[in-house]
This record gives sequence, C-alpha cells and structure tokens, in this order.
Amino acid sequence: MMHASHIDTLWVDRDLSWLQFNARVLQEALDESYPFVERMRFLGIHSNNLDEFYRVRYAQLLHEGSAELIQAIDEEVAVQSALVDKGLTALMQSMNQAQVNNLQPDD
Repeated sequence: MMHASHIDTLWVDRDLSWLQFNARVLQEALDESYPFVERMRFLGIHSNNLDEFYRVRYAQLLHEGSAELIQAIDEEVAVQSALVDKGLTALMQSMNQAQVNNLQPDD
C-alpha cells in the first residue's frame, strides 16, 4: 500500500500534464528527421494547442487565484517558447538554404 506522501509525489496537475503533452508535440517539430512540412505542422499544432489552453484553462486558473500553479505554468511555457523560437529559426534557415522564398502578405 502506498503512503499518502508517495501518492502526492506521483500526482501531476492536469494543466501541467497537458503542457507536458504539448511539449512532446513540440519535440516532434524539432526532430530534424521529419520533413520540413511535417515539422511546420507540428509547430502549428503546438501553437493552436497553447492558444486554446490560454483561452480556456489559464483564464480559469487566474480567476481561481491558483498562484503557485500559474507560476509553474508560466515557467513551462517560457521554456517551450524558447524552443519554438529555436525551431522556427532553424526551419526558416532551412527554407533559405533550399531557396524557398518566405513571402509577405504584400508580396
């Protein structure tokens, strides 16, 4: 039988668990063994997931005043955001090397 303190260490908040799932999606986007288009798709999925998370869960947590959880979420999102920047930069460099033009809306 497990002691309560051991169970507490195994318990992961559902919001942090969700962010960990989204981190796995991001890992797929950073995996250079995937084709360029697939990596871009994973970045898009990660972005959409994070947007929905902030619209739904984060707003509710702010309302509830879950300060400790909000801080943990902010720290995790900061780490993921840095990885997104790194991944997007690498993908853009790959585009440039392949001489794929990055068109702007006015183009």
